Amino acid sequence: MQKMVTVPRWVLVGGVTAVILGFGTMGIVFALDDRPSAQVAAPSAATEPPVNSPDVGAPDVGAPASPACSSGPREHRVHRATSTDGLTWTFDDDPIVEQASVPDLVVAPNGNLLLVFVDASDPPESAAIMRSTDGGETFERVDFSIEGLPADTRVLDPNLVVLPDGRLRLYYFGIAVNVSITSGEQHSVYSAISDDGVHFVQEGIAFEAPALVDPDVFEVAGRWVMYVFGSEGTEVAASNDGTTFSAEGLLSIQQVGTTGPITLADGRLRLYGFEQTPNGALVLYDSTDDGDTWEHVDGFTLELPTGTTATDPQVVQLDDGSWQMVLKIADIDPTCTPGSPRAAQ
Repeated sequence: MQKMVTVPRWVLVGGVTAVILGFGTMGIVFALDDRPSAQVAAPSAATEPPVNSPDVGAPDVGAPASPACSSGPREHRVHRATSTDGLTWTFDDDPIVEQASVPDLVVAPNGNLLLVFVDASDPPESAAIMRSTDGGETFERVDFSIEGLPADTRVLDPNLVVLPDGRLRLYYFGIAVNVSITSGEQHSVYSAISDDGVHFVQEGIAFEAPALVDPDVFEVAGRWVMYVFGSEGTEVAASNDGTTFSAEGLLSIQQVGTTGPITLADGRLRLYGFEQTPNGALVLYDSTDDGDTWEHVDGFTLELPTGTTATDPQVVQLDDGSWQMVLKIADIDPTCTPGSPRAAQ
């Protein structure tokens, strides 16, 4: 595998060259062509090695020689989509929250939906939580907190997991507000525990490795598994108790941004992801061997508004059998074509 540069997943990556200016005032060189509509399709063969694109955390490799196109969490918004079968989806044009990125969604033990995301409305960016008591029709902000969180810490790339005992665990990439996020340095994924999904208590470091960002944790075959972006691709780590993880290698799926897979009624794992290629489509994979191997699934469709692109498709199934998805939406800039980059924001 060729080595890939780790960049924020909330940045839309296109073309071959990516130049990062640093988190908060981050810009990236990318080229995106204008599409009349965006609809998911089967994954296409990549002609160039894609940039691995987690949500936050980026190599601080210097300023671009020419102005750059940019897209950051302030330009993103979180939408939802609904489905009756998990394959054919209907997009909701009204955003759940704007100036927001990297969404994750879980069904709490009481049936409420909890949406956690990176809130960029009031810098520095950090996690926030919204709750729905009506099956995702409406969401309201809650007073999210982490007891024991070091002062001036950004809680980034949040991922919520419901534990067998009904508690909820939050995984996140944590970094100090004034610290530059660079790909070559050791990064830490932390965990925090909660009885109500709103007020958490810091637990400690769950996993450390160079360039780690954007963890997604799920339970399968009696253990906890983490998919997390790293310097070489999506890394796989495992834990018996969900608090301390050990590296197990790279995920077999390449050039696809991953989210946490869900377990279907027949025991299959289903993973909704997104191609890490220019204008990459949303894609769907199933596994019948607890995630050791994955097979692409045909028939997945979700039509997006004209001129937009999507990543981070997080999916849950409700008790009534319906499906809910939250995903990050960003506008495609038609002026950002190869040879004509725009100024970074």
